[in-house]
Amino acid sequence: MKKHLTITICCLSALIFTAQTSQAYSTGPPDHVAFFWVWPPPPAIPQFEMNCTECHNSYDLNTGLGDIRIEGHPLEYSMGATYQCTIIVRDALASRWGFEVTAEEGWYPWGPWTAQGSFSILDPTNTQLSDNPQPIRDYVKQTFAGTYVGMIDSAYWIFEWTAPMNLNGAYICFTGNAANNDDTEFGDYIYADSVIVYPDAYPTSADVVLTPAYTPVVIPASGGSFDFNISVEHLGTLVDTFEVWTDITLPNSAIFGPIIGPITLTVPPGWSANRDRTQAVPAGAPAGIYSYNGYVGVYPYTVWDYDFFEFTKLEDSVFVEGDEWSSGWFCAGEPFLDEITTTEEAMPKEFSLSSAFPNPFNPVTTIGFSLPEASEVKLTVYDISGRMVAELAEGWREEGTHEAVFDGTGLSSGVYIYRISAGEFNALHKMVLMK
Repeated sequence: MKKHLTITICCLSALIFTAQTSQAYSTGPPDHVAFFWVWPPPPAIPQFEMNCTECHNSYDLNTGLGDIRIEGHPLEYSMGATYQCTIIVRDALASRWGFEVTAEEGWYPWGPWTAQGSFSILDPTNTQLSDNPQPIRDYVKQTFAGTYVGMIDSAYWIFEWTAPMNLNGAYICFTGNAANNDDTEFGDYIYADSVIVYPDAYPTSADVVLTPAYTPVVIPASGGSFDFNISVEHLGTLVDTFEVWTDITLPNSAIFGPIIGPITLTVPPGWSANRDRTQAVPAGAPAGIYSYNGYVGVYPYTVWDYDFFEFTKLEDSVFVEGDEWSSGWFCAGEPFLDEITTTEEAMPKEFSLSSAFPNPFNPVTTIGFSLPEASEVKLTVYDISGRMVAELAEGWREEGTHEAVFDGTGLSSGVYIYRISAGEFNALHKMVLMK
């Protein structure tokens, strides 16, 4: 099932009340109530980010007779360009309104959660800006006057969004509430939508297609496997390097993996390949509907294209405690690297953890590791006191050479330790963040 990324927009009413105090945020909602996503769902919502249905829970999201839309937004942005946007909420039963909008970096909603681009106010009477320090996201929301007390049918607000000076894409998210103006949180309808904005130019492109051998894909309670084909095509006109990887969306919307890769490919124009693979599903895997997802781009946040198909795991009467279900997700079959690597010597002969480069660094460095065989990998970074500050890799990795990027933004200068465990192999090295 092919999916294309789109811009995400959600609108929330600013009339958020607490049942205990009946106090309204009528001067504008608090930050962090603007989250909504498109497929595939994220592994977790960003810290402190919620949706208006947390309080206005009389009805499920998007179940009223109204809707929400955005006008003036770009389908593709030019770096640094400014766009005037209008958010419109409609509901014939509502008589008070509000919204909140934010933008985060990434091509899809489980990106790094950092701010992307900037907002500015065009109508200070009805809109206001929470201008937060980077990398915290900014939020545009209505003022007290912008709740439009007594206005029926619809309301709108205008603001400007200035595109970022990078090609990382922007996930623009806002959520909203068409309120009944009874000074409580009950009886209000919440509407939401969401979209991701592409840059108008990016260095290359590639296409990925996942095709199951049969449909529907149903795994018995005792576990099993399914066959599928993964096809990748390089659409660029120059020799280019990109990565291929897959992961799995669990029934609870968490992301597990990556399963395949990330595999780094350097290929000529017009290159394409397809590989038949077999994916195992362990008996302890939770029952429910899963998505098997494939990506091409720059792992993990820059996605040029993705595809997915669904499979179902039937109910098991045996309860599996903890994370025991997470082992046994083996994927075997034809490798992508056999067309790119023509000599056996090019593959790693032993496990290794490379020195970070550059080192010292400020604030980003790259850590490489090699696997002579496919392995469960965990790559973590600790400060000198032993506190974990980042987890760069966790999950199944194919044999080959891999890289992970460590971003020390927000951390203090000093010595950091990075450690890898891959099967029975364990190693650690030091690196120095120097600001």
